[in-house]
Amino acid sequence: MDEKVEVSASSGADTVEAGLPATQEVAAATEDGSPADFQTAAGTAATTVTARSLDLNELQELSDKKLKALARDLSLYLHPARSRHQHILDLIRAALTAGATVTAEGFLDQVSDSFAMLRWPNLNFLPVPEDVCVPRALIEQYGLRPGQKLAGALRLPAQREKFLTLECVTTVEGQPAEQWQAPIDFDQLTPQFPQGRIMLENPKTQSISARAVDLLAPLGRGQRGLIVAPPRVGKTILLKEIAKAIRVSHPDIVLILLLVDERPEEVTDLEREINPLSARRAATSSNWLDRPAPSAGITPPAALERSKGLPAGGGSGDCQIYHSNFDESVQRHVQVAEIVLERAKRLVELKQDVVLLLDSLTRLSRGYNNLQPGKGRIMSGGVEVKALIKPKKFFGSARNVEEGGSLTVLATALTETGSRMDELIFEEFKGTGNMELHLDRALQEKRLYPAIHPLLSATRREDLLYHPDEWERVQELRKIMAALPPLEAMEKLIDNLHATKTNAELLLSGLR
Repeated sequence: MDEKVEVSASSGADTVEAGLPATQEVAAATEDGSPADFQTAAGTAATTVTARSLDLNELQELSDKKLKALARDLSLYLHPARSRHQHILDLIRAALTAGATVTAEGFLDQVSDSFAMLRWPNLNFLPVPEDVCVPRALIEQYGLRPGQKLAGALRLPAQREKFLTLECVTTVEGQPAEQWQAPIDFDQLTPQFPQGRIMLENPKTQSISARAVDLLAPLGRGQRGLIVAPPRVGKTILLKEIAKAIRVSHPDIVLILLLVDERPEEVTDLEREINPLSARRAATSSNWLDRPAPSAGITPPAALERSKGLPAGGGSGDCQIYHSNFDESVQRHVQVAEIVLERAKRLVELKQDVVLLLDSLTRLSRGYNNLQPGKGRIMSGGVEVKALIKPKKFFGSARNVEEGGSLTVLATALTETGSRMDELIFEEFKGTGNMELHLDRALQEKRLYPAIHPLLSATRREDLLYHPDEWERVQELRKIMAALPPLEAMEKLIDNLHATKTNAELLLSGLR
């Protein structure tokens, strides 16, 4: 007779019965390579279950077909009215109840002073039923900070607990937990002027936009840059070209693209354009989980990539793209932005160079303004005085660090939208960056791309980024352009960019 185990599907929800039968059918499924994670041996009086370890991240990548197959092996009924994530939670609870070891890896999200959760980057840090609570004792034991990557074993929630709980930490940022030493906090690092140029010019991309940025407003490691643009002049396209150039030219840089309050079709286009190899692999090859399940000694690809410190589903050169669509709540926009910023800070603490591209700073500031209680002093345009404190902190986090590592933030800001709020937000951020790239509507109306205003765009202390000889020739080029009207100057520069293969060739020959 089969043994029945009562498993709570989620807090406050109905319970589901998970029977663990000792049938020859389950044993055969294990032998022929199907995704049976439990070996069952029949006894005369009761059923003995020996559970193999499960990984929460791999369960999230399973197809619905595989989830149902795993549920059959557990004799667990997945109610069709429940969501996919609730089904994953049911499977984890059933496995833990049966004695399995369930592991997970995610980023630490500090929800409150006494409450932290593990979030999943492949879900854009969206709160889901299978989120894992991280006890305060573990946070204090290892000196954990928001945005750090943790891995560990899970346990069922205890009495009065709502979520799955992290029982122990096995690795922090890929290092064994017992060897982990907390680095110097980001706020205690010494900022300095950007040094070490981020070259956007690359023969593989052949981007005229990237070459124009290199000449007019060069980008350095630790830059705090603002792309100022009216609507529909190509700011998102320019940001995409910059991301593609960095991805190809600087694979050592951790590239992150954050899209706030964005259109869904734009998100899809950016994902496919910036990471074409990953998109092609996902579109043309069947999911590895749709193939026969790996045997006991084989590490699945997702787990193998995580063990090497690579993001699941992409190589080290891939751009990490996180987004919240315009149809999501304001709280969601802010939550994604804050955890992405914390993640970038943790990487800088580990002496890595990070480039964070934000589209857009204006929409993020609107979100923070909408979250204000409405009891403070209101400025012109309906912006509350305290609403821009956190967006300024976000933008001000960009810095080159003396101890090693850098955080480069390149954000877009909207102008000429007809909204007084947008103009005030731009005025508040104007002058706070050390690099500005202005896009001009008059140039766009003449069908010039990139529509960069050559006189308003500049980088502070750009002499630290150029070679002395190159710096002299760049100054000569800009003097020639300054003597011309902006439209004519940019048109001549674009013609010369098309006529030459490299910026070095253009600088040596001069504008023609």
